Amino acid sequence: MSRHVVREDEAFQVVIGWDPPLQTFFVQVHDQTEPDEEKRTIVFEGTRPGQFEQPWDVKRRVKQWVNLDDTLLITLRHDQVENRP
Repeated sequence: MSRHVVREDEAFQVVIGWDPPLQTFFVQVHDQTEPDEEKRTIVFEGTRPGQFEQPWDVKRRVKQWVNLDDTLLITLRHDQVENRP
């Protein structure tokens, strides 16, 4: 499994990565504005097999929080290719 924190500031934490068992990319967006015990997850997707099959699918899903550059998309694709069953 890969895991990349692509944004972390006082407002949000955005995490993306590749999940080999499910063969999908995943996206997590966490609200950072609340105290630790009250922080909430805004988005948690990529929990179904094949939900996000390409890096650009993830890019579209997180575009309101972060702009993923081409270097990261290439890294994600590499994560996917290197972790196929």
